[in-house]
Order: sequence, then structure tokens, then C-alpha cells
Amino acid sequence: MRETPITIRAALVAIAAVLSAPALGTPTARFSEMTYTAENVPPTPPGSYRNPILPGFQPDPSIVRVGNEFYLVNSTFGWFPGIPVYHSRDLVHWRQIGNAIDRPGMLDLHGLGVERGVFAPAITWHDGTFYILNTCVDCRGNFLVL
Repeated sequence: MRETPITIRAALVAIAAVLSAPALGTPTARFSEMTYTAENVPPTPPGSYRNPILPGFQPDPSIVRVGNEFYLVNSTFGWFPGIPVYHSRDLVHWRQIGNAIDRPGMLDLHGLGVERGVFAPAITWHDGTFYILNTCVDCRGNFLVL
């Protein structure tokens, strides 16, 4: 007898649910802080650069050029402070210069999971002002940071 795709799909869903469920009586891991450090990284040869340019968690980057300088922002989902802002003069060496969302009252992230919230910011510059347009998925709308 041959299995139907629906039966196989239902079995896979059931297996995934069992595997992803926490074991009974097992405490949930919680972290108050996480730090990323690169260790034992060999020096980069002259004329080369190491990829990734920005190590760690830097999803959905958006870059704008202003004269001979570059500015980059990326998604931070439910994490605070939100939307880090980076600066570079060569697109290889980046330095974080701040966060677009740096005060708790700017955007209410309370109750949003870490996978929700601030997605895919877009940075632009016009007439001396930076604009960051962003979506807050569970806030049901977009917002603009000047």
C-alpha cells in the first residue's frame, strides 16, 4: 500500500512538533547578555578583506553613500537598542556610531518576540538629513526615524 502525500506530510508535522517541544521538567535557558568575539583569526593579507565585513548577526543591510562616506543600518527584530547605524569610508572597515532606536519610548517592543518587530530598515539621505524608513511587523505599520 502506498502512502499519500497528505499522510506523509501529517507525519512530518507531528515529528517536528515532538522534536521542537521542550522536554518535560527541563528548565528553559535564558540569557541576559550575549557577546560575540572572534578568536584565533589569522591576519588579513594586504589588499584583501575578510568576509563577512560585519561579523555576527547583521540581517537586511541597507547602505547609503553621502559624499565619500557610507552609512549602513540593519534589522534588529525585537532587540533593543534597535537599528544599529554603522559608518565606513571604504565599505570594508565599519564602526558602529549609534542606534536609530536608542530610547525605550521611541518604539514599544514590549511583548514582541525576538523574531518579530523591526524588519528591513531602509536608510537614505536628503538635503543634510538621514531618513530611516522601517516596518514594525507586529506594530502593524511603518515608521520613519529622522
